[in-house]
Amino acid sequence: MTSPQNEILFMLGELKRGVEHLSAQQEQLHRQHEEERRSAGENRARIHARLDQHIINVGEIEGKVITIGQAFEVQRALIEGVSEKVDRNHSEVRPALDEWKRIKTLGWGVSAILLSLGATGATILWWAGDTAVAIMRRWLRID
Repeated sequence: MTSPQNEILFMLGELKRGVEHLSAQQEQLHRQHEEERRSAGENRARIHARLDQHIINVGEIEGKVITIGQAFEVQRALIEGVSEKVDRNHSEVRPALDEWKRIKTLGWGVSAILLSLGATGATILWWAGDTAVAIMRRWLRID
């Protein structure tokens, strides 16, 4: 048999191994916890860096949108000014254009009159020529 002292020593050895095992597990859990904390800190830092970059990008976009809006405002003002100037010039030129159209219409009318006079004159000359030929034939008795 074993002596009670051996049993006590054996139990103390078992207890020591159990405590060492628990200590190893605690140490492993502590390392895992530290690794998770470090990893979570790095992830939070990356997320904050991305958020900061997004904030900077949004600020730049807002600035560009404001600049584009101001450029459109200037363009609208310029277009409005040009439209007013075109309308003003159009109203100033309108009498000359109306007179030009009247002169053009008058020119067409004169051309039509000259054309009809020319056709009439040609017809008269043709008739007169035929009549003169007929008179000459009778006078010369060429029939």
